[in-house]
Amino acid sequence: MRRKLLVPFICLAFLLVSTSAFAGRPDKSWKSWFGHFSGGYTVAQGDFGDFVDDDWTLAGGATYWPESWPVGIDLELAWNDFDANSDVIQSINEVLPPQSSQINGGSVESWSVTADFIWSPDTGSVSPYIVGGIGAYYLQTEFTSPGVIYYPGFCGWWWCVPGGVAPGTVVQASDSSWNAGLNLGIGINFELGMGSQVYLEAKYHYVDSDPQEVTYVPIMIGYRW
Repeated sequence: MRRKLLVPFICLAFLLVSTSAFAGRPDKSWKSWFGHFSGGYTVAQGDFGDFVDDDWTLAGGATYWPESWPVGIDLELAWNDFDANSDVIQSINEVLPPQSSQINGGSVESWSVTADFIWSPDTGSVSPYIVGGIGAYYLQTEFTSPGVIYYPGFCGWWWCVPGGVAPGTVVQASDSSWNAGLNLGIGINFELGMGSQVYLEAKYHYVDSDPQEVTYVPIMIGYRW
């Protein structure tokens, strides 16, 4: 079981402790809703980290944070896509019957919708924050092999493209499910002009999936306005 979770959280904790000036919600007293989007790299954790390779992630959403509230409510949609590592692919092929198509790839795709509380002090231009909450996670797992694919023909207004067959990727096995999950993270905001922020964030996700829970930490850089 890998313990890669410690590195990003130790780095961010150092930033939080060493910060001498603080800023909370974006500095816009005339509005309560704030949009945000982010991208980064996801580090798979625990037994899940032994199954897949780390990969990229994207997220976006909105935060409801009236000026008089000590905390905000953050709604976020996020996507993560992990490739099955080569050791897993090899172990699957070793147990397949000789006449079976050999697996050459696999992936676990995660879509999540989370509702979180976010808290941060409210003075200055740089601020740490804490975020955490619950969510619904859609997980889809696929294993593929090389094969021959049929492509149907189609026509436009004045032309047609004939169908045919060509080399492609065949899905040999797949599974999908909706699961409940939790998340908890820390980050740091950097105030920009016009009340917007750039932020750095690491958030631990735990997904209660069957037969094996899924855990990962996206390390994100984002923009809030």
